[in-house]
Amino acid sequence: MLPNIVGRCKNGLILILTPLLLSPLLWLNYHSTEARCAFVVLLMIIYWIFQPIPLAVTALIPVALFPLFGLATTEKSCEPYLKSTNMLFMASLIIAIAMEKSGFHRRIAFRVLIFIGNDLRAIFAGFMFVTMFLGIWIINTAATAMILPIADVVVGEIFNNHSEKNPELEMINGNPTIPIEIQRSDVIRKYSKKISPELNYIRRLLYICIAFSATIGGTSTLTSNGPNLVFQFVLDEFYGNVPDVDYTKWLLFCLPATILSVFLSWCYITMVYLRPRIIAQVKNTSTTTLIQKYNELGPITFHEIA
Repeated sequence: MLPNIVGRCKNGLILILTPLLLSPLLWLNYHSTEARCAFVVLLMIIYWIFQPIPLAVTALIPVALFPLFGLATTEKSCEPYLKSTNMLFMASLIIAIAMEKSGFHRRIAFRVLIFIGNDLRAIFAGFMFVTMFLGIWIINTAATAMILPIADVVVGEIFNNHSEKNPELEMINGNPTIPIEIQRSDVIRKYSKKISPELNYIRRLLYICIAFSATIGGTSTLTSNGPNLVFQFVLDEFYGNVPDVDYTKWLLFCLPATILSVFLSWCYITMVYLRPRIIAQVKNTSTTTLIQKYNELGPITFHEIA
């Protein structure tokens, strides 16, 4: 009974007890600036870890407590939140949300996949370079989240093609026959079990490739990754005598290496992890579902163009 009550009230207990347990730092040595600052820092660390309140609220605690404890003025407390670095990061998130709402990423991905056809190596290349392209302009986590549902559609098409039709039934004594559709057949169920691990292997490998490509694409621009903006901030703040690093310089320096890295990653994956037997099984996968999904998007809208 007691553990259930504690479990339900865990967030409330952490929220209330943490400042009470840290309060001796204020009582014993309130005149020490270090003690007051330690109180705020430890409070935020515990709230970060256990999350009794939303992370965004925890991040704003210094705005309230620093002026209250005399550690900094309100202007100084708010200044780090409005740095150009943070504004660029927020702008990249806005672009990612706008792209997701418009569905432009789906149009790009489906168009590329329809163009490259049903070769498994080409499918991997298409996903990797599309993800890299999106990762150049938006946060890499957002690019990954946008592409994964499309990867599910493609892998699902491979599963459907192999689970609905048995290729072994299309030839009798070496002569072609009309494909036989069998629903809920023991033959198909046995065949599906045989190839299912390999198709699951393709799914996992494709997910890893998408994540890698988004990470590599995130190195191309200042706004595509948080650490890039942190680097620019540190450079401007502590090394003001060095030449400025702007968006264009960063892009021109990193983009060639980004494209080369994705290409080499694709070469390594296709040579080491994509076995010829797996590639041969996916050769007959059609692009009908992809064409249907692309047609469902309709004509390009002003939202996508903007």
